Amino acid sequence: MAVEFESLQEAAQELGEDISTHDKAGLEALSDGHLREQHDAREELYEFIDGLWQKAKADVPDLAERDEYAGLAGLRDLAAALRNNASDLLEERETERPTTCPLHVRGNSPLRRHTQTPGAVPAPGASI
Repeated sequence: MAVEFESLQEAAQELGEDISTHDKAGLEALSDGHLREQHDAREELYEFIDGLWQKAKADVPDLAERDEYAGLAGLRDLAAALRNNASDLLEERETERPTTCPLHVRGNSPLRRHTQTPGAVPAPGASI
């Protein structure tokens, strides 16, 4: 199946859209720690490619209209799509889970927290 695109950038954008379903499914299967690692690696990749783009843009004012930069533009778009997939899932997981509060871990109920000294944090394993 041959698909024709007007530019490399358009091809990369299409690729980003086409692989997002598979990418998100793979990310879903990761632990929170591994998802964070993927997010950070993808962010670093995007920042590097965006730096190349920004440098080229500073050197070539009409960069967006020049065919020889379409590959870099496309790579930037693809890196952004991959980064955004990880960012979206990470954000989704973080909003689904409440933040960990020392008063709520290890069985420390919010109702029992009022019996301790204000501002005190229970020692690990201590019961109130």
